[in-house]
Amino acid sequence: MIAVYDVTCTVVEGSPQGGVYNGRSIVEWDNTHSSLIAGGGVMRSLGSIVVVQNIKEDGEASLTAGKVTGFASSGRSKIIWASSSVVAAMVGKTFSHTTKSTGPGEFVVESVGD
Repeated sequence: MIAVYDVTCTVVEGSPQGGVYNGRSIVEWDNTHSSLIAGGGVMRSLGSIVVVQNIKEDGEASLTAGKVTGFASSGRSKIIWASSSVVAAMVGKTFSHTTKSTGPGEFVVESVGD
């Protein structure tokens, strides 16, 4: 199965606190395993805009009594464009990220620069 997900996230901890990310991921599902086909998005924060390309992501859905009750994933992304000199030095850099569902339609993302 192919699925397209639109996401909007707000940074509540770390940098850029208060930043808003809007993105889209296209994934292929094979039973409970997902693999990224394509994805990326835009992070907007005070004074800057950053464009991110998702490079790789794999995930697993968790089941309870045959129903999906959550998911977790990990992947890598690359910063491909930035609007301000403060974040322009990040262009071309990659970072790893993990996601974990916290409820219906909600999840936590943790990112670590490489």
